[in-house]
Amino acid sequence: MKSKIFKSISIILSLVLLCSVFVPYTVFAAEDAKIIVSTETAKAGETVDITVSLNNNPGIVSATMNVKYDDSALTLTKVTDAGVLGAQSHKPEYTSPYTLAWANDTATSNYTVNGTIVTLTFKVSDNAQGGKLYPVELSYNYNNYDIYDKDVQLIKFDVENGGVNVEKSSSNPVQPTEANPSGTTITPGFYLVGSEAVCGVEWGWEKAWENGTPMSKASDGTYFKVYNNIKSSKGNTVDGINDVYAFKVVYVDASGKITWHPGGMGNNTLVVVLEDNSTVLFQFKLLAASPTTEGASPEAVIASVYGPNETKPDISNPNYPEKNTVVDNPTTPANQTPTQAPTQPQITDTTDTYVAYTTSSNSVHFNATGKKVKAKALKKKTMKVASIKIINPRGKVTIAKVKNGTTSKIYKKLIVTKTSVKLKRGTYKKGTYKVKIKVTAAGTTIGKTKYLKGSYTKTVKFKIK
Repeated sequence: MKSKIFKSISIILSLVLLCSVFVPYTVFAAEDAKIIVSTETAKAGETVDITVSLNNNPGIVSATMNVKYDDSALTLTKVTDAGVLGAQSHKPEYTSPYTLAWANDTATSNYTVNGTIVTLTFKVSDNAQGGKLYPVELSYNYNNYDIYDKDVQLIKFDVENGGVNVEKSSSNPVQPTEANPSGTTITPGFYLVGSEAVCGVEWGWEKAWENGTPMSKASDGTYFKVYNNIKSSKGNTVDGINDVYAFKVVYVDASGKITWHPGGMGNNTLVVVLEDNSTVLFQFKLLAASPTTEGASPEAVIASVYGPNETKPDISNPNYPEKNTVVDNPTTPANQTPTQAPTQPQITDTTDTYVAYTTSSNSVHFNATGKKVKAKALKKKTMKVASIKIINPRGKVTIAKVKNGTTSKIYKKLIVTKTSVKLKRGTYKKGTYKVKIKVTAAGTTIGKTKYLKGSYTKTVKFKIK
């Protein structure tokens, strides 16, 4: 009897197993989270909005992203946060790569919003190539806790990058405007205006573009132009100053509109020319991101004067001023550029050079991410309780913990470095702790820009559980 019972049970179990094998089941795989950078179309000289959006967002509280773009064709002019990811600390300087950052370390719930999180507004260069896509590329470091949720768990997003498609220019003639009533084709760029003896036309504000060609741009970003056969400035007076010439830099767009660039140069920049038939070289680099914004300035304009018997700069070299070769006694007419020049030794410039410096605030700041650590683990070893990323320092960087604002019981046991905060081994109660951090950049001089000393302070929270 027992044997029959066991046989019946075996048969039943076998049937159950067979059914479990052949009964179909479905696995529901969540769609991948994605960050999407839009692709838009614009014409050279226009403004265009590029959006950054989230799709299938599983929920986050903190995110740091870098946006890279071709700053020779695109100039970032505005950043509009959608206000849907909590507190933001985006990079204050509009330069590439540009840093987007949201941090909500004390949030008790995730931000699960989808759609646009920020809009980047770009000005397309007048010289942007038609028919070309200029990429706008977003990236982040997954392993550096650039994106995480309320439980400090890493969240991974795929990235779909975009950019700006520049339309091909039409063959239609230039339409007359108030700045250009004749409808003349204008080459956009930087032009020099000033004393007639140097620039050809006395100031020429109204039609700077009719006075020769715009300044050339070297491979290192230096704008430059040379004027030959300049007579001595002796006897010329500017604003009560004797024996000088004056000059200014203006930007002219495709419509003929002129933008002054006074910053870093004073109201009038002066140059002394001692001898007739001299050569004057003007050069500068841009300080501000957008050349067409009122007040965006060259970091400094240098005017170097070479007498008739001195060696001259070889601006025909495509790598000028990096190679800085020279040519003897150029005979090219004024307002023109030499087309051929032999390679000579480097210039030893003993001429008078007039340099204007600009000062700028220090934009140093940092992102900090608190972590969750176990009290049991802290009894055995020192542990990292927060990560730090310092952004845009100008000059030597120092970092320190600030007593006023830090949980007093742990102040002496905190180790703060430029990349992390660590808590020394010991016994701690479970709970939330605070550490106040101050980062200071000493300031420095880059090119002709003097960056001032600056600091940034922030409180970071972490948990012991």
